[in-house]
Amino acid sequence: MLVSGGILAVVSTYTFIYCFELSTEELAIQRFVLLPGIFIALPLAAWLTRKLDKKLTIIYTCIVCATLVALPYSLRLIGWFPDNDSGWMLWMLFGSLFLGFLALPVVPIVIDSQLADIADDHEHRTGRRSEGVIFSIRTFALKATAGFGGLVGAFGLEYINFPENASAATLTPETINGLLFMSGPLYWIIVFTGMLFMGMYQLNEKRHKEIMTELRIRRAARDSGESLNPAG
Repeated sequence: MLVSGGILAVVSTYTFIYCFELSTEELAIQRFVLLPGIFIALPLAAWLTRKLDKKLTIIYTCIVCATLVALPYSLRLIGWFPDNDSGWMLWMLFGSLFLGFLALPVVPIVIDSQLADIADDHEHRTGRRSEGVIFSIRTFALKATAGFGGLVGAFGLEYINFPENASAATLTPETINGLLFMSGPLYWIIVFTGMLFMGMYQLNEKRHKEIMTELRIRRAARDSGESLNPAG
């Protein structure tokens, strides 16, 4: 999802300005639609994981959020979105983005929780704790995928021949469609492909409880042995 987010970070401003012709004041609204999700992310993540388990929480949340985030661009691409001079355009654009970003912070919260479970599974299989390695890989992956997404977005602008001194009046329909494609359908393709890989994750709540039970038994036996042999 960070790859697609990196693409949006590069392309979305151009799309807002040249495809939807937003003013500077209207562009500022985009920042406000991102905020509410921060305040409900923790309780929402806790509720969803109780209902769906962690794996399904991520899959369903990503599918719903990605669908809503990319929906305005995709609808404009096929001519089913209100025109720029319509009073409904801003409401539909930012309403869809607001709902899409509302639950999105749930995803990194649940992923970090999954990584903690993976650390337990790794200890169960190898006898060693490796949280540092696991979370350092996570940090590297965050930076690498977001950076790769930005690179794809930059190459995408070159591919559609986006001009240096652009204006909404002079951009060709092909260039505008290219911006909309990267912000909409391409976003969906990348996110939904990522969900196929998430489907391979096999560590569920039941299995994690079994692992933790076995780890507690091992730790108790080890601590008991150390107390009986303090010098050894």
